[in-house]
Amino acid sequence: MPLNASLLVQKSFPVVEQRYGPTDAILYALGLGLGLSPTSPQELPYVLEDAEGQVRMLPAMASVLAFPPPWGQDPAIGADWRRVVHAEQRVDFHTPLPPNATVRAETRVERVTDKGPGKGALVQATRSVLDAATGHTIADVTMLSLARGDGGCGHAERPDAATLADLPDVPARDADGSVDIPTSAQAALVYRLSGDRNRLHADPATAKAAGFDRPILHGLASFGIATHGLVHHALDGDASRLASIGCRFSDVVFPGESLRLAYWHAPQGLHFRLSVPGRNTVALSRGFAALRLP
Repeated sequence: MPLNASLLVQKSFPVVEQRYGPTDAILYALGLGLGLSPTSPQELPYVLEDAEGQVRMLPAMASVLAFPPPWGQDPAIGADWRRVVHAEQRVDFHTPLPPNATVRAETRVERVTDKGPGKGALVQATRSVLDAATGHTIADVTMLSLARGDGGCGHAERPDAATLADLPDVPARDADGSVDIPTSAQAALVYRLSGDRNRLHADPATAKAAGFDRPILHGLASFGIATHGLVHHALDGDASRLASIGCRFSDVVFPGESLRLAYWHAPQGLHFRLSVPGRNTVALSRGFAALRLP
């Protein structure tokens, strides 16, 4: 049964609500590796409550809040869901993430782009994360998935589908800055507690069946690491300057590997790339963060 592109863009997703607080924020931060330097004054505010019982919020946490059931596992859609991979991630930030809130997420599939038989199909889905108390949008989270086994399904899109511009490549010059970021061997085991419990990231047998020597780190964990790295090293810790961020997932990261975040200043923001020097590979490519004026 081939992927039913028309049915997918018409699919109605349940509205998902999630309550979170400082404990959830700390767990998310620990999953990204904050706290590996347990006395660092730069890291402690994310993993230790202040006098009011609050912690500093990581903006990329918006990307893991209030997930709906995965569309790929809906039998009516007919996707070869075991071959669906995360291709790109983008987040548009409207307001800072509150330290305590109930959020409501509304999800829609914008379009399915058929790349042709044997080439797969791209599925563009957007999740709007709103503060349930005020109705204000906190962030719009866009996920581009490659359904590798569903090429030839045909194109389909919503009449009001948002246009997704191509992510730019990094400049062909030396980076303006770079930083090496360690990850913990336990990173995926901690990060999965923020919502994505796919056994690919924890169970060696599942990872081996998928073609990996050992469990891999979640792509959204690498995305969160890069987002925090940019805020801390290129924006002097001022997360409010981050208007949007996006990247392409190019290769896997194994927990415990050291990562290198390189960034380039641009008139409208920051280009970035996250690589794994130990394997001479790029994990996140075509990264770009749009900034608000200070």
